[in-house]
This record gives sequence, structure tokens and C-alpha cells, in this order.
Amino acid sequence: HNRCSPKSVTVRISSQVQKRTWTGCKAATVLYIIDGGGHGWPGQPVAAMEKLFGFETKQIDATNLMMTFFFDHQKGADEPKSAA
Repeated sequence: HNRCSPKSVTVRISSQVQKRTWTGCKAATVLYIIDGGGHGWPGQPVAAMEKLFGFETKQIDATNLMMTFFFDHQKGADEPKSAA
């Protein structure tokens, strides 16, 4: 469970989306909650897919959020650079 504290902080970032974070974690831990969301990919709703998998939102872009998170939290980025 990533050593997070049991208490989280939830912030509404749009009318359909909440962002939940935890402190004290071994690594950054973030959860986006789509109110009434289905199993689609947020940011690029496809009408035919919504019929099968439920509500999708355009208020966040899951691909952009994921890539930004990965670039901001690269393995070893917080470790000191070795002297050459």
C-alpha cells in the first residue's frame, strides 16, 4: 500500500472530476475519480464505446495526466547524480 497515510485529501478539480492524494507515501500516489464514470478513457470519449462501457468525460485527458505524471516522477530523478 505504498506506505501512505490512511487519510487522503480530495479536491474537486471540475464539475465531473475529483483528485485524491495521500501523504507520507513511498512514491507519489494520485487517484482521479470521474463522477458516474464508466470504464472508458477520459479525454477522448467515443459514443459507441460509452454505450458499452458507460459515461466518459472530456474534462480531463487521461493520456496527458499519465504522461505528465511519469515524466515528473522518473525513477532515480530524486537520487543524487554521481560525480564523473
